Amino acid sequence: MKKGLTSFGGAMTIISTMLGAGINFMPAAFRSLGYLYSIYSMMFIVFLTALTLFTIGYSAHLNKRTSKTYSSIGYDFHKYVGYSVDLTIFFSQFFVGIFFHKYMVNLLILFLFGINETDKNYQTYKNGALLSTGTILYGLSLLKDLSSLKFTSYLSVFSVIYVTILMIFFNFYFGDTIRQGDFLSKNTEFSFGLKYIILGMSCQVNMVSVYSELISKSAKGLVFISMFSSIMGGMIYGLVGLCGYRILGMSIGTDDIIKMFCSESSPINQALKDKNFILKFAPKIAIIGAIIVLLGSFPLQLNPASTILLKIIGRKDEKSRIILITGLFISMLIINIIDVKLNTIMLFLGGILSNSISFFFPSLYYILSVRKVNALSILSGLTILFSLFAGAFILFY
Repeated sequence: MKKGLTSFGGAMTIISTMLGAGINFMPAAFRSLGYLYSIYSMMFIVFLTALTLFTIGYSAHLNKRTSKTYSSIGYDFHKYVGYSVDLTIFFSQFFVGIFFHKYMVNLLILFLFGINETDKNYQTYKNGALLSTGTILYGLSLLKDLSSLKFTSYLSVFSVIYVTILMIFFNFYFGDTIRQGDFLSKNTEFSFGLKYIILGMSCQVNMVSVYSELISKSAKGLVFISMFSSIMGGMIYGLVGLCGYRILGMSIGTDDIIKMFCSESSPINQALKDKNFILKFAPKIAIIGAIIVLLGSFPLQLNPASTILLKIIGRKDEKSRIILITGLFISMLIINIIDVKLNTIMLFLGGILSNSISFFFPSLYYILSVRKVNALSILSGLTILFSLFAGAFILFY
């Protein structure tokens, strides 16, 4: 029996890499766009995700290397293309690490102490939580073998599925009885909504490794993986966004759904206050799962980020690795202590970094790989233009 992934196994692997903390912000994204514009936007991003998954997979198919990665394909075109890809991935992991730590701390102090960002004691609690959790995160990041943290990928999928089921249940249980404000079909905060949808659906960087593991490396298999994973991921994200927005309405604001679960004053917790233990405890499982996922996922961002820098500067020794990890960690900690807003971090993550990794580079790879004009190369060119336009729009609109 051959070892490797079937097309279905490859699609499920891509879906598992797609499902993460981004799903918690889908109700707020749907609120910012309105449910109708959100559905249109999600369908468009699903189409682009399927297209770019195929183009990066086909570029890997045409690449002659025996062992290939997302960035190695770029180096085969030109060293500066490779450097650009590596640096984009590095900064993406760097900012995701900052986001994960700050997000985890915000959830912890709200869940444990009921302190939010408007409280006068917030800074004291935040800095204490950053330093105490930072000690654990730094120790985990120094590990050379991160295989013990791979459980977070399974827990992340479980958490996403659990939140999805919970939101569908609450959608039928509450209906619109706790909704505050309007349930708009159209809204115009595109900058806010698009960056979370793009970031949430981002999975293209994993397609090269999935392709390498496929038993049958056929174009038909690539089409199936690209379409199935994009549609399923889009449906899951869309369900959570639509249900969350329908339940909470305008009260979701720019907050994520886990934060709403943490806050005792949120409409959901107020409605559950007099219900039975199981109903009251159900959101707590989502909170605990989210915090554990963020705790385990931070080193999975910082460690690979340091590996990219080591590759660029041409160093492989352990001392250099520890110095780089320490320097990067201190930089992340300082940025969080000076209190850069999550939304500011997300502007760069969704607007530039995830956008480039998801759409710009896969499309560029395909054009440079086939070097001829066909329907896909034209679509790839249009995707590059969309990526540039969307990045500028998210940053400056």
